[in-house]
Amino acid sequence: SLQAKGSGGVTFATRAAGGGMTLIATATPSGATSLSFTSIPGTYKHLVVMWSDVTQSAAGYWNIRCNNDTTANYHYLWIRDDVVASTVFGNDSDIYACISNSTSTFPINRASGSFTFWRYTEAQIKLMTGIRSGISTFLRSSDVVGNYLGTAAITQLDFIRSSTQTITGNFYLYGVS
Repeated sequence: SLQAKGSGGVTFATRAAGGGMTLIATATPSGATSLSFTSIPGTYKHLVVMWSDVTQSAAGYWNIRCNNDTTANYHYLWIRDDVVASTVFGNDSDIYACISNSTSTFPINRASGSFTFWRYTEAQIKLMTGIRSGISTFLRSSDVVGNYLGTAAITQLDFIRSSTQTITGNFYLYGVS
């Protein structure tokens, strides 16, 4: 880590013991219609939710919702790399398309990604950053940055589907010290 030095210089400090990521919960849904991480402890600085080797049964997308908050408390910017590069701005009732595929190519196979919720327990807007990708005949990968406008600590994350598709794969929730 870096520490500021009194005369404007920078000096390196020894990393404090006990830092890092702690696995809070895992889920391995098979043909699931929903997925939730509930009762998230407030003992970490940041949250990271990761997924790997995810298959979706049909066209559609999965969003992430914080604290079961369905109001328009989510603002985001997607920078997407697919057939035509595009940018999507949003103000919605959840964070859009963490897992997604086009209507013409499904199932999406071996999708992976992660979202980080920074300072998730503080009584302020929460910054969220993420990246995702998937393998199919129509590859979509993207970066996202956004805000969750709720000021309560995040204690629940839900993956919400857009249609009738199901999901299979590996999901992990980490706390970052």
